[in-house]
Parts: sequence; structure tokens; C-alpha cells
Amino acid sequence: MIIKHGTLYVYLLLPTAKDPDRVMKFFDWLFTSVDNHDLFELRIEGKDWIKIGTDKFAIPSTVNPRTAYNFPGHEMTWTSVYNRFPANADPVVLQQLKYWSNETTVYVRPDTGFSYSGDAVKTELANPDLLKRDKYIPYDCGMIADPVNSIKAMEAKARSNKKLQNDMTKIKADLQKQLETFLSQKYGNRS
Repeated sequence: MIIKHGTLYVYLLLPTAKDPDRVMKFFDWLFTSVDNHDLFELRIEGKDWIKIGTDKFAIPSTVNPRTAYNFPGHEMTWTSVYNRFPANADPVVLQQLKYWSNETTVYVRPDTGFSYSGDAVKTELANPDLLKRDKYIPYDCGMIADPVNSIKAMEAKARSNKKLQNDMTKIKADLQKQLETFLSQKYGNRS
């Protein structure tokens, strides 16, 4: 399953997948070598594209660029390791693309790798009044006539709900405890 989140695409391997090992083998194959990556993203070298240096490509004059294979790399294959850029790209655009794909310019969040477990607060997480993301979907889809006032009313109701506020306090404390433990194990005690 592919989910678009802002400008990023996230890949999820659902538990219901028919053959999860095969999916993982494909991703392993795709990102194991530049040749595999180029084959999938650009197709056949020499026929569909020409390698120029170590990081550029061109479409041969024998190929019609309007009908040529054009995989949308931003949806799946762009990485900071195997990117190839069009040889005829504007120099300013090319400089920016190289900057974005350079591993040293990518900000890695300190909580990368953290996975929250709500086991200690299962009861609190089951509170039906929690403002979970799915409650905002009608707003995102433009299905609410007066979204600003409606959200304000929904949030005001949540703030006045004592049981909900107590549950949220417990959930936040549990999340903070787990995150602090994770960061301490990842980076050591920096106090």
C-alpha cells in the first residue's frame, strides 16, 4: 500500500499482503545496485536512455520523449544514493536537485526509529472521544459547511471533557516516558 503524505510517499507492507517476502525481495533488489535501480527507473541503457557521467542521463535522439517510458521516480525510486538527473536540466535546478539528494543535507530527526507502544494505556487510547485523525477527514474533504466554527466547537467540547483530558494526560506521559527512554538509549544521557 502506498500512502501520499504531503510531498512524501510512504510504503506500507500490510499484514494481509499475499506474499510479503516477495515484496521485500523486490525492494532489496531495487535498492541493492545502481544497475537494478536504473533498469527499473529508466529502463534499458543504450536503448531508452544514455548514461552521461556518474549522475546524468539523456534520452537518445531515436526515442520520442513524449511516448518514452517515464517512471515517476518521486513516487518510489528517488534516493540519496542512486539519482540520475537529466543532462539538459537547468544548472540552477540541477544544483538544487543534487542538494536535496545529498545525504549530508538531509535532516534526520532525533526520533527516527522510535515506535510508540500504547500497551500501557490501552484503556485510555480506547476512549471514543479522542480527537483521532479520522474525525478530521470530513473537514479535509470539504464536507463540512462551516469548518472553522465546527472544529472550534469540537475542540472546545474535548477540552471540557474531564475523562478525556485525564486519558490524554496519561497517554502523553506514557509517550514522553517511552520517547525519553528511546532517545537516552540512542544518544546516551546528555544532561
